[in-house]
Amino acid sequence: MANTILFEETQGSTKKFIVDFFKIMTGVLLAAFVFNLIYQKWNFTDISGVLGTAFIVSALGIVVTNTKMVTQIREDGIYVRFPPFQPGYQKFLWKDMKQVYIRRYNALSEYMGWGIRIGPMGKGYVVAGNMGIQIVLRNNAKVLIGTQQSEKVDAILKAMKLNG
Repeated sequence: MANTILFEETQGSTKKFIVDFFKIMTGVLLAAFVFNLIYQKWNFTDISGVLGTAFIVSALGIVVTNTKMVTQIREDGIYVRFPPFQPGYQKFLWKDMKQVYIRRYNALSEYMGWGIRIGPMGKGYVVAGNMGIQIVLRNNAKVLIGTQQSEKVDAILKAMKLNG
C-alpha cells in the first residue's frame, strides 16, 4: 500500500517584512564589518567586534525567521517537521495512537512558547494560532501539532473515522 499524502500544511513563523528586514540588516552589517576591517588595515578593533557580533545575530535572525513547520496526514499517520532544525519527519502512526482530535490550545500556558516544546500538556509543535491536532499515544504521552486548517483536518479525521 502506497503511503499517500492526504493533507499537507506549511506554516511560517513570521511575516515577509520581518524576513526581509533581517536579510537587509545582515547585508548592511557584513558590508560595515568588512569596510571597518579594511579601514582599520585588518586590525580587529572593538567596533569590528560589535559589527561582527551584530552580523552573526542578524544572520541567526534569518535562520529563525525562515523556520517553517510542515505537517502531513498520510494513510499511515501524521508526520511533522521543523526545517532546518529538524530535517526529517517525526511520525505518529495511527497504530500507535489511542486518540486523535482537534482542540483549542494556549501556546504560552500549555507549551511555554512556540517551536518544538515540552510543556505541562506534553510535547507541542506550535507555530501560530490556537487550534491543533491533539494526539494521545497508546503509552498516554500527548503530542499537539498546531494547524491553521483545523476544519479541513477535522474532516479528514472524521472521514478516516479517527476523530474522537
